[in-house]
Amino acid sequence: MTLQVFVSAIYLALLLPGVVAYRFGVYGSTDAWAWLISVILMAFTFAPLGWVDVPMAQRAMRFIVGSACDYFPVTVKIGA
Repeated sequence: MTLQVFVSAIYLALLLPGVVAYRFGVYGSTDAWAWLISVILMAFTFAPLGWVDVPMAQRAMRFIVGSACDYFPVTVKIGA
């Protein structure tokens, strides 16, 4: 279940640029949804890590990676 976070992120990274290109192609450059999706995608892509490296995000990543360790043939040390 926790690996779905990473899989979903990969699918969204592949899907959203196509959706934006489709909307710009069909509705033109005045399409508000295409611009909104583009701005959100760019904000998530280029946000400095310092902005999102907060304790809640660290706990979430620690939980996700810790529970996903059984699926990978490597040892993951958290908080070394």
